Amino acid sequence: MRTLPLLLAFAALGAAPGCARLANSPLNPFGWFGGSTEVMATAPDPATRRPLVTTADVAVVADTRPAIAQVDEMSVERTPRGAIVRATGTAATQGVYNADLVPRGVSGGTLVLEFRVEQPPQVPPGGPERTRTVTVARSFEARELAGISAIRVVGQTNGREARR
Repeated sequence: MRTLPLLLAFAALGAAPGCARLANSPLNPFGWFGGSTEVMATAPDPATRRPLVTTADVAVVADTRPAIAQVDEMSVERTPRGAIVRATGTAATQGVYNADLVPRGVSGGTLVLEFRVEQPPQVPPGGPERTRTVTVARSFEARELAGISAIRVVGQTNGREARR
């Protein structure tokens, strides 16, 4: 009777060294990859690098926002990294939102930006001018403005231009 507890104690002590082998075995889910070894760093070859976003993943969305009715003011403010183009315009209706200066291209050294706004559905035109006034800004880096001698912001009826 006294030998049974003694045998169980020896069996438990004999199984303890086996735990070390289990930690390094493929049965241990925390040790599937094993230890690490030092390797030399190599730069990936750009020709074999897979892009994160492929051209098949990019969806082209048409910008259906109309241009603002009138561009009232426009300024270009220099920054340490480029410039900020700011424009103020008057919309045809109240409640316009999602305003943006959309690049339309470069023509003869002039960067053309279209002042676009989103119009709410079923809002009649008109209203006080102060409630239809919208100001928008867009920043450009110096490399984007290389070779640009003028910036033009256009709306539906007019445009404003600033030159260097």
